[in-house]
This record gives sequence, C-alpha cells and structure tokens, in this order.
Amino acid sequence: MTAADDLLDRLDRLIEEERILLRAGQLSALADVLERKERLVQQLAHAGTPDRAHPDLKQKIARNQALLDGALAGLREVARRLGRVRDLRQTLETYDSDGRRAAVVTPGQGRMERRA
Repeated sequence: MTAADDLLDRLDRLIEEERILLRAGQLSALADVLERKERLVQQLAHAGTPDRAHPDLKQKIARNQALLDGALAGLREVARRLGRVRDLRQTLETYDSDGRRAAVVTPGQGRMERRA
C-alpha cells in the first residue's frame, strides 16, 4: 500500500465519521472534522494521486454534502421561524372595518397583560 493509498483510506474513514456526526445532528463537531479533512487533502496533494482511487469516495462525499445541505436548510428554517415568533411578540395585527390588515407595534418586550 502506498502512502497515497493510506491517506485515501484515512480520508474514507473520516468521511464516514462525518456522516455519522451529520446524521446524529452533532454539527458542532464538524469543525474538527473539517480541519482534519483539509490536512488529509493537503497531504494527498503532496503525495500525488494514486493510480487507483476509492471508487465510492466521490459518492460518499456527495452524500455527506446532501446531508450538510439538509442540516443547513433546517437551521435556516429554525432561524426563520424564530424570527417570525419574535415578530409576532412585538406586533399585534388587527383588521379594520374594511378588512385591511394593520400592524400595531407593542412597546417593551412584547408581553401582554392578562386580566381576569
């Protein structure tokens, strides 16, 4: 086994570790994986490309990219929903007699007082 083959095997294992982290939602651990992956890719560039590469390595990378894209889309949706909740707490939407919507900005923290 050449040095490049060893590096490709290590990269393959690291990509599998990345997949496990993505599926478990452990996004904070991905920063470390990214650093290790960058080092391996740099080492691979210096070692040269072997005659035979892992045939499914590109497929695994594409799979992880799809998982990462899904995680990012989920985070964007959460941010959007939290923003909407914040907006709802800060404004009160009402309708006039003609059915037109009007927003009333509530002062302070957007808390309403309940009275019995």
